[in-house]
Amino acid sequence: MNPRSHAVISLVLGLLLGVLKQELFVEVVFVAFVSGTLIDVDHFVVGRFVHGDWRFLKSTFSSFWASVTDVQSVVGEEEEFGPLYRIFSHSVILMILMIAGFYSDILLIEVAAVSTGVHLLSDLYADVFLW
Repeated sequence: MNPRSHAVISLVLGLLLGVLKQELFVEVVFVAFVSGTLIDVDHFVVGRFVHGDWRFLKSTFSSFWASVTDVQSVVGEEEEFGPLYRIFSHSVILMILMIAGFYSDILLIEVAAVSTGVHLLSDLYADVFLW
């Protein structure tokens, strides 16, 4: 799923969660938005492990607007490292957030976990039904 779609989904989720926790509305919206969109930073680490270099990170900084609007123009079709790596790395991050949320009483960690989980489900939906 493209970054703009993730940003919109994360913002809507943040607004819905913020309504449920109005005393922390701004914080909840911010955390949901940031965690739901910035989780894709793990693609750079995955790309480093798979390809042995930082070409995705370099491409992003050399053409930042393209990386936000059209991810394939940055990573290229032939250099895609596949959905399994991406889904696996997102799942690892989600599990870390879930464990942290379980052992802490910090609502914003739980918000980050929910937003990350929705991001993961969005990616799975796009991989299964849209590609």
